[in-house]
Amino acid sequence: MKFTIAVVVTAVAMATVGASASTSGGAEAASAASCRWRDMTPDFYGGRANFSIAAISRSNVWAAGGLSHGTSSTALLARWDGRRWTRAPLRMPGVFLDIDARSANDVWAVGGDFDAGRALIAHWNGKRWRVVRDGRFYELSDVVALAPHDVWAIAWRRRKGRDSSYVVASVRHWNGRVWKTVHIRGTRPATDLGERIEAIDGSSSRDVWAVGFVYRRRPPEREPVAEAVAFHWDGARWATAPLPRSRYPHSSLEHVAVGSGSTALALGWTNKYNDPHLTGYSQPYNLLWNGTRWTNSAAAQRAGATDLEGIVAAPGGGYWAWSSGYGVASPKAFIARWDGRQWVAGPPVPRTVPGNGRLALAPTRDGALWFTGEREAFGSYETVVARRDCS
Repeated sequence: MKFTIAVVVTAVAMATVGASASTSGGAEAASAASCRWRDMTPDFYGGRANFSIAAISRSNVWAAGGLSHGTSSTALLARWDGRRWTRAPLRMPGVFLDIDARSANDVWAVGGDFDAGRALIAHWNGKRWRVVRDGRFYELSDVVALAPHDVWAIAWRRRKGRDSSYVVASVRHWNGRVWKTVHIRGTRPATDLGERIEAIDGSSSRDVWAVGFVYRRRPPEREPVAEAVAFHWDGARWATAPLPRSRYPHSSLEHVAVGSGSTALALGWTNKYNDPHLTGYSQPYNLLWNGTRWTNSAAAQRAGATDLEGIVAAPGGGYWAWSSGYGVASPKAFIARWDGRQWVAGPPVPRTVPGNGRLALAPTRDGALWFTGEREAFGSYETVVARRDCS
């Protein structure tokens, strides 16, 4: 239902990347010759920029992030109107980390001013941006807008005490008037045996999923075990959903996307050592929600040579997923699509730096597919932003 990725932008002139592939559903069923990537990289001068993208349509796209100048950053919001990128007239410190658009007149961006230790929240009403700061948290991330009075986000703060670097993730909710912290049933402030919410997404005000992990003591393990958790909001209350047992003691769900027809797909990992990046030890823990229960079917576990790093629901049904190949010796980026039964190879990835984790997709209802990644040029990284059109 949304798209979020942090990327590094420099002023570039990227030639159009021709690419095509045959996948299922909508415009993706078009012939290879009728689909190609077009360069859409913005030229924002005066510094490097991290940003996220929300694609409403092929001609209405918002970018949110921050221009970096040495050790400081300036918050950035910009819009693609079908012809050019235009920056919003904002001049404030900080970085926006995520953005979601419910409609052209209802867009939310969240992030943080890390030097000041305050979260940033911005709302677009179709005419102007309104920005507020929240000193109770140092950043907000993973925002999903479902209605004018119904917006969810993950809020991060540092734990007080001896280990002040440890971060705690809470869920924040906008009810149309104020932002409030929501204590999901079964969770409590993170301690050595606490929980952490990693991702949140929803399809309506009565269908929201939050996923992450909880530390629990589970004999015969001597140390606390990281165990994946999923919570569902039905419009009235949060409830814990039972999950299939993972192959190894440790597990976590890192990403979730909610599709149509009360379906959802969550991506995670499981291994023996509580570290998802231990090559050769970690296995995918990808779960499908069929409207009744979560299952870990063999078909959903792996779409390519490496674990999936992100997922988004496709407007026409199914899901888009991607991987930069992070954590392997010879990484190779790829795109895949879940068609409801299996993973199908997606279009070739525009030339990017494999293995750095910076890759994401944003499909639109009018058949376009937006892409962000990074490529190496002249000894440094620069952003690749492209749009795939099928005629």
